[in-house]
Amino acid sequence: MGLRSWLFIDLVMIGLSFSCSQVPKREVASIAVKSSNSMSEMGEYGNFVMLDSRIFQDVSTRVYGNCHSESAPDWMDKLSEILKVINQTPGNFSKFHVLELKRADDSEVSLSTKSSGVTILTFTYRKIQKSKQVDSRLDLEGMDCGDLLSGGKVTTTKFEWPEPEAVMEVLNKAEVRNALPAWRFDRAFLKFLYDNEVYPVLESTTLESIDGSGWIVQKVLNKWGNELRSSEGKGLPGFEKWKVLLTNRSSFANKIKVIYFIESVKESAYGLATKSLVKNFEKRGKNTFDPIYFFLQIRNQSRSEVIPNLKDFDACLEKKHSEVQSILLEKKGTSVYRMDANEFMSPGFKCGTPSSDNLGTP
Repeated sequence: MGLRSWLFIDLVMIGLSFSCSQVPKREVASIAVKSSNSMSEMGEYGNFVMLDSRIFQDVSTRVYGNCHSESAPDWMDKLSEILKVINQTPGNFSKFHVLELKRADDSEVSLSTKSSGVTILTFTYRKIQKSKQVDSRLDLEGMDCGDLLSGGKVTTTKFEWPEPEAVMEVLNKAEVRNALPAWRFDRAFLKFLYDNEVYPVLESTTLESIDGSGWIVQKVLNKWGNELRSSEGKGLPGFEKWKVLLTNRSSFANKIKVIYFIESVKESAYGLATKSLVKNFEKRGKNTFDPIYFFLQIRNQSRSEVIPNLKDFDACLEKKHSEVQSILLEKKGTSVYRMDANEFMSPGFKCGTPSSDNLGTP
């Protein structure tokens, strides 16, 4: 599912050609000792995440007339639980390239390999919706409906996930993933992201762009990994300032932080993007968190890619952080950004010169 209307994301460079061998080579199985940090393991193995665009709106609800209640989104916790289970066995992260969460008709865990050789570990969850006739206030327990009791039905929507332990049944039978030329990239920037608890997220179209001439994400990671090491320990101050600000101010980013890698035929751009889940503010529930995310959009037209410099990406973030801090300190009544925790920083910002209709969200 793509982000073709708004944004938030990360990505790198080395020209590597794909093997012509008909039988794909497997990576060497890991003999490393299990890490206590699953995110560190994902950085070591170069794993990415893919997210169904519907996942941001899929929260459990109960609706009775104009009375509405909802639970906090649980997919962030599910992702954390899944990674902890995977990390129980050394080398498990070497059995897939991408971890995908998506909605489907059944809740299950599966492992599949694309024609490009990329192995995807998929957790699918399903939507369950039921209606029940309301006979007494007990049927509305936990809902703040006041004196409303006019008959009718209460509709409950919830989402069923496979047990995280189900992944072990799949991975125990799996071989080590294919050794792909596209996955021979510099791990430095990816490790930096995971060390800062930021998940690198791919669009399906970006993943599908792998071919014999290389992969845009590989080129970005090689370029940015090299530039990160050449920064003489300075790190990315703008990125790190935003990480702190988002943790403190955004309901969404307090639970999870992500950066999207986006391939585009338009211009390269980067920054911070949001997606508004509720058009009518009056209908916004307290657990409706607008997604907010870093993004890196790479122009890749006829294999003539334009990859920004890492220092420009961080300079953009640092400049915007200073502007927003001034807004917060001065407590300005008018701002181009929303400051409420559930829609913090909407509509986001970008640097670079992309066409406005090319910015997107999950």
